[in-house]
Amino acid sequence: MPTVALTLKTAQSDFRDIQICSPEDAPYLRAPAHLVFVALVNYKLIPLYLVSNGPYPVYSDDNDTEAFFIRSLVCQNMNVGLLAKCPELDGDLFVVFYVDELSSGIKCFCLDFSIIAQALEFREMTQDSENTYYVSRTKWGSLRSDTSVFDRVLENKSSRKSFTQSPSEATTHTSLLLTTPAQISLAINKIILLGLRLRGLTASGLSSAKDKIAIREIHQMTRKATLFAVRKFKYDFNAGETHHELLLSVLQDIVESLLQAFVDIPKK
Repeated sequence: MPTVALTLKTAQSDFRDIQICSPEDAPYLRAPAHLVFVALVNYKLIPLYLVSNGPYPVYSDDNDTEAFFIRSLVCQNMNVGLLAKCPELDGDLFVVFYVDELSSGIKCFCLDFSIIAQALEFREMTQDSENTYYVSRTKWGSLRSDTSVFDRVLENKSSRKSFTQSPSEATTHTSLLLTTPAQISLAINKIILLGLRLRGLTASGLSSAKDKIAIREIHQMTRKATLFAVRKFKYDFNAGETHHELLLSVLQDIVESLLQAFVDIPKK
């Protein structure tokens, strides 16, 4: 795997020769010439939807740099990560260095905070689209949950099953196109949580610790299976298909099918 070498600037010194093994198609780590130290953080508390690339192995042949990472990460709590900023990329990109417990080495991953701006843009979208899953609180009321839009989607979807929709009517309904890993991950989590809630399976609604563990397992397995299922849109043997974009409605169908397989018992 190709390697990019960066310099980490701190208030005390510059630590050079930070070698990050990243693929050539990872633009985040190939644009900046240096990083700027921000703070030590608990990297395990970072939301997954902010992670844009990684994890990548990190090496260094510089003695000072090696000593800095040992002092900052290895000798600290295992949850401690080092947050660095890419100043050349409009302040939206950060890199987190941490100790990988499995390999006992230093790794890093990228955070892209521009996803927050994208979320705000989605909130400004018209709510007439049945597949818009970001809800504007100013329009729907401050007490209405973001997941309420999924309820409306399922209600409309159920009501349409009783009649056949003409092609002209079908074209009026637009589906939200999911293009980035962060968008896909966020949508999957929201759809799974909604599907479980509609089945009455929530942590607050269950008193048994065994049931709560089962719900977490169902959530994890559904998420992993959904991520595996959406790989079909990137397979080379599907490249010739006319429709191969990942739409929110397609993601909803995948999650619902998995929840039916993992949770629902067929009625006799």
